[in-house]
Amino acid sequence: MKKILIAFVMLFGAFAANAQRAGEATMWSDDSDFNHSGFFFNPTVGVMTGDCDTGFGLDLTAGYRWHISSGFNWDILKVGMNTDVANFGEMLSLRFLSGFRYNSPALFADKGLYVDFGLGYQVFTDETDLSGFAYEVGAGVNLTRLISLGLVWEGNTSSVDTYYGSYNLSWGTFGVRLGLNF
Repeated sequence: MKKILIAFVMLFGAFAANAQRAGEATMWSDDSDFNHSGFFFNPTVGVMTGDCDTGFGLDLTAGYRWHISSGFNWDILKVGMNTDVANFGEMLSLRFLSGFRYNSPALFADKGLYVDFGLGYQVFTDETDLSGFAYEVGAGVNLTRLISLGLVWEGNTSSVDTYYGSYNLSWGTFGVRLGLNF
């Protein structure tokens, strides 16, 4: 029985390794394969707008992306910092998101398109009662295996209770995102 169990574990391990390699295979050449697991860093600059003072927005996000299969990727955890530069201390929030990304096959000049979205929670460092739901939606082009460029909307919502009642706030950054994949 012990030998059968060992054989089964070895067979399952070989099958899982082969399935992982098959999931990584694409129609692109090795130097333009946009689908791979690894860490990423996404600096974003743009305009912060909504229920806040409109200004120059800045976001720095890092995380780990796991390639699932055929262009589908799971951004397991994205940890970011989002702020309005003019009101840095007042608008600074930390964002914790998880989401998905799809990389299309190469469409033109060995470059593919991508779309992504994420959902999570943002925490204000100055006023924790403004913390709440965070999300992002983006699209762009994969320039190389390691670099992408696109547009993104990073939204934040929160519900605030005051002496006069409760109200909802919605704001976010519409910007240009540079993606660095490792």
